[in-house]
Amino acid sequence: MLSRASRDSKLYPYADPWDGQRGPYFERNWLPDMLSGLGGVTDDYASLTDHLDGMDPHGVPPTDAAQLAANAMHVNGANPAVGPAWKSEQAFKNRSSKAIAALRQHIVSVPLVAEIDKMVRLYRGSQWAQGAPILTATYPATYHVVALQGQPLQGAHLVAYQQCGNSLARHVLARLKLDGMPRRVSGLDVANQNTVWANISLSNSVGIAQNTPTALKTYLEQVNSERNTPHPQNDVLVKFLQVLQGGPKEIATKAMDELASPRQDWRNADGTGSPPPPPA
Repeated sequence: MLSRASRDSKLYPYADPWDGQRGPYFERNWLPDMLSGLGGVTDDYASLTDHLDGMDPHGVPPTDAAQLAANAMHVNGANPAVGPAWKSEQAFKNRSSKAIAALRQHIVSVPLVAEIDKMVRLYRGSQWAQGAPILTATYPATYHVVALQGQPLQGAHLVAYQQCGNSLARHVLARLKLDGMPRRVSGLDVANQNTVWANISLSNSVGIAQNTPTALKTYLEQVNSERNTPHPQNDVLVKFLQVLQGGPKEIATKAMDELASPRQDWRNADGTGSPPPPPA
């Protein structure tokens, strides 16, 4: 990856290029930067990030946990068109194409770029038997298994549609997440997460500057959200104060005092921490 200072913003306008390696960089940096950048690319109806979230006109919102709990087969309908239907639908297709091009542009892994191109090629050729993404809630009329033609999606096809809907770009992004998001399933992963948590410090994690407390809070929340089993919020608050003890003397003293005797007016009704009230 390149640093922001050295990145060629003409080649990579939205994020540092991603080399295809799985891990925190993809989750913490590349993906948020890409989605933030694409949020600024808009047409008359929506942004490219709206499209990738399934929130634009004609997009199919992802099936959420509550819907799945009520009905494992549930799929959402498409969002209504805005303005002339034909124009709104064409804009939807254009957003998908633009989002794919932008994602592809910011990847320097040859195998991953080839995988994106393959997905696009298979879809355009309706090559369902070879794994082309299905962008409808039912099997296409040209599906290679005749008995399934026109029938509701099932199995892996249903799961993919529930999350990615009718956008080829969303299916591409899901494929990238499959390669990029850190795995959190093994005992080794849990041990690594515990090590990362234990080793958080001001000097190693956020540095000491005017915005150190804010940066530390954000970092702790980020690391905690990536754990298999996140720490309770009160434990995060305690960790925040413990880490601050390693900072400048004035901050360290206040953190130690708060740990020893928490101020009740800094706490919510449930006992979790809250910032002090602003000065009058």
